[in-house]
Amino acid sequence: FIHGNIVRQGGGETAKAVLKDANHSVCYGHIHRFEHKCYTVHKRSGVSEVRHAFSPGTIARIDGAVPAQSKRNDWQQGLAVVDYTDADFWVDMLPIKGYSVMYRGSMFEV
Repeated sequence: FIHGNIVRQGGGETAKAVLKDANHSVCYGHIHRFEHKCYTVHKRSGVSEVRHAFSPGTIARIDGAVPAQSKRNDWQQGLAVVDYTDADFWVDMLPIKGYSVMYRGSMFEV
């Protein structure tokens, strides 16, 4: 989990750039966008590994109240729930729509 410093224009382009040099999965912020990309690395040992790069979006207001360089930002509200063991992890990406989020069949107002 990192704040991050890579920014690319266009949905998914930051995740693509983060994955390019990553040697592990990464959850990052900084861009205030909701994106998730993954790719499979095939190792010489014959074992494969899926690496993920994901940004859950922002929980900040996206109506212009938060200062930014542009009045029309490509920001999305969302969050992620990460379940993990010592060996692996699973990600639930949860977009916030209006003031609501759906998680495992239940609607929550935020």
